[in-house]
Amino acid sequence: GQSKALQYLKTWDTDRDNWKFEKCRQIWLLHNAYDKSRVAEDLFPVLLKYIESIKGGMRNLALDIANKMLETEEKEDKPDEDEVEEKKTKVEKKIITEEEKERASKVIGVLSV
Repeated sequence: GQSKALQYLKTWDTDRDNWKFEKCRQIWLLHNAYDKSRVAEDLFPVLLKYIESIKGGMRNLALDIANKMLETEEKEDKPDEDEVEEKKTKVEKKIITEEEKERASKVIGVLSV
């Protein structure tokens, strides 16, 4: 899915006449936008432009995903009793990197216009 989604994004950017909307590619891009091993640094600005162009419910989904990336970090900073218990039951918890938080902030920035 990764190579097809990235090609989809490149086609959207450089050859809009031959670009065709594909929901599954859009969803992959929205869920993987924060990982530079999946969306390279040089493609991220293109992805931001693409995300900015999204309309309707998918725009809200993109915003929700970005907000959750930042909320996860806030919750890790201030654990309450429930979260301490939850962490004990989870073997592996996703740690949000500074880079992922920065990307999430940029996504929120383009969607909040």
